[in-house]
Amino acid sequence: MFNGPGHKMIRNKVGLLSTTVIFIVIVLAVPANTIVGHGTSKGLYIVVTFPSLVKDLEPLLCSGDSITSIVPPGVDPHSYQLTVEDYKVLEKADIIVSTGHTPFEISIRELVVEGRIKAVLIEIPKIPSLKILNNPVTGNLNLHMPIYDPNNYKIFLRYIANVMGSLNPSCRGHYVRIVEELIRKLNYIVDTTPKINITATADIPATQYAVSWLGVKIKCLMVREHGIPVLAEDIRRIEEALSNGTIKLVVITNPPKAPASRTLLSLAKEYNVSILYVPSPLLSASILDKIENISAQFKVIARSISEQVSHKVMVSSNLHLIVPIIFTIIFIALGIISYTWNRTLVAIFGILAIASLFAVFVNPIWVIVMASAAIAYGSLSPIIASRRLYFLASASPHAALLAATLGIPLAKLIGIGDEYTWAIIIGLGLIYLAGYMIYRGFEADVATALFVAFTA
Repeated sequence: MFNGPGHKMIRNKVGLLSTTVIFIVIVLAVPANTIVGHGTSKGLYIVVTFPSLVKDLEPLLCSGDSITSIVPPGVDPHSYQLTVEDYKVLEKADIIVSTGHTPFEISIRELVVEGRIKAVLIEIPKIPSLKILNNPVTGNLNLHMPIYDPNNYKIFLRYIANVMGSLNPSCRGHYVRIVEELIRKLNYIVDTTPKINITATADIPATQYAVSWLGVKIKCLMVREHGIPVLAEDIRRIEEALSNGTIKLVVITNPPKAPASRTLLSLAKEYNVSILYVPSPLLSASILDKIENISAQFKVIARSISEQVSHKVMVSSNLHLIVPIIFTIIFIALGIISYTWNRTLVAIFGILAIASLFAVFVNPIWVIVMASAAIAYGSLSPIIASRRLYFLASASPHAALLAATLGIPLAKLIGIGDEYTWAIIIGLGLIYLAGYMIYRGFEADVATALFVAFTA
């Protein structure tokens, strides 16, 4: 009497309810930050220490693979401590991917060495061929997210794919194919991003890897190392570098939540220095996406910098034409004055030529300056030859240029007076030097020419 239609309906409902309950239990048993690959076959269980690493490895997952993070999103890994549940997760892992530098990651390493955890431990800084930079301030190895560098990131992805393929051979082809697709996209981003040699300051050490591939050299850091407070000496040094133009770029972690980041941001705006925002290494996004973000910003910054130095590039690119023209003009100017070439004139021209070639290697602009001085000298001398003090007409402009150039570093080096005062003192001294040579018996034009040549 229990086999009627009503009883079958009840049995079906009970079966459906049981299946639903079992499914809910399975879902609840998987941590909230775990991602499971498509398929039903048993795959690899990958545990990463930082939540941002999930986004880097998630595209590689094959059928049955899953990935989870020890540190929950939004928590600082540097202050995290392992829980009882974390130990259970680690015991089940096939692969553990760690940055290998925080206290809890060091504890994981000890557990693996002791044999309490059987998983394959991959510590990013120890991956073969990975390039580890030195902290620009402390000189110690910078272990903060080295895979933020594109070349390191490619090495990291291929190494991970190789380990995953060795543990799960049936998906080896899948891992390799996905990694090569990611690398092709990364190569395109790197190849289409301009590279400029530029000096910068940053807020934290992790930014070094994010910008070094662009040609950016980090010189100063607001935070020397994680856990070390910002020093007033470092702030003062950074502000001085920003004010005198030594630092051309400021690199700041985005979002700039830390006090050090906000202070540096304020200084950059005060001194009107370009800012490059580097997505935080802890941000829930892949390194590939973060590099793409940096590339887009740097293209704009590079364009702005290129416009500022375009006139210098123009002079340098046409230098092979400018130098012969300058020398030709010098020959003509000197020829007009003397009409005949004597040994003294040849010696003067030789000195000018040597000084010109030296100036080419130092700064091409000075070739133009020196040629202008020579032409001015040659043109003005015949006009004012009737006066004994006509050397002032040609020596004064050159002395003023040299005095202004030397006044700035001298004022900063000595620390007494300003550059204007020192420029006046140097200028008067140089004019006196030319006058003294005439007083000692030199011809005025020879004395002036020697003065210009030797101080060029």
